[in-house]
Amino acid sequence: MDWQQKAGQEENLLVSGRHWLHAANLYSIAAYPHIKGDELAEQAQVLAYRAYEEAAQRLPGKLRELEFSIPGAAPITGFLHMPPGDGPFPTVLMCGGLDALQTDYYNLYENYFAPLGIAMLTRGYAFHRFLLKMQADPGYQSAAPVCAAASG
Repeated sequence: MDWQQKAGQEENLLVSGRHWLHAANLYSIAAYPHIKGDELAEQAQVLAYRAYEEAAQRLPGKLRELEFSIPGAAPITGFLHMPPGDGPFPTVLMCGGLDALQTDYYNLYENYFAPLGIAMLTRGYAFHRFLLKMQADPGYQSAAPVCAAASG
């Protein structure tokens, strides 16, 4: 909560956005390991999502939330990070696992992709719950529709 309070008191939007990003990172860590039925972890996940949205409103570029349908499963959410300016932008799709946090990807986007005019698509926090409910899929067949929809 300290970083949330610092973000709310900060007048500089960029610094406030950084504080919100740090809060999102800490909430994401608190939500780990995303065990089904862990109410405190689910609350931390909601707070991480909200803090990330707050950060995106204050940091350079635009953030757009997208929803992807998965046959036989609940839809998943993705975040399209777009650099300043008019699109369309070439886009990199980040398909990390449970060990990657949204905030980890943001630093990659901010420092490398955005300066080159490249957008980045990541999966949302709810994707962790989606993964835990899925059956084992050694050929990653179920990921193909998501990647195809995001790139087209």
